[in-house]
Amino acid sequence: EEHLRWAGVQRGATIVGTASYEHTLHRVMTMSEAQLARRMTVIERACGQHAVAKMRLFASVLALEGYAELAEDATAAYERLVAKLGLPADAEGDE
Repeated sequence: EEHLRWAGVQRGATIVGTASYEHTLHRVMTMSEAQLARRMTVIERACGQHAVAKMRLFASVLALEGYAELAEDATAAYERLVAKLGLPADAEGDE
């Protein structure tokens, strides 16, 4: 019964303000577009469950910061990772 107390509460939680978000935002704000594109490639090549979560966050931050084209590329890379590896354990049912 204890687990029902939190059911649905975390679904609406935002990642903005978390350490992961802050780190990713710092990366996006301090890297050139070429470096951001290279980072996207590196994340996708890592091809692990952390890469799936990292790419999802990276795509979100790029979109929020106005990098529309890079955000589209990162979203496509995220979708390729999900197709290959599935959703990360903490995100299943989140999409």
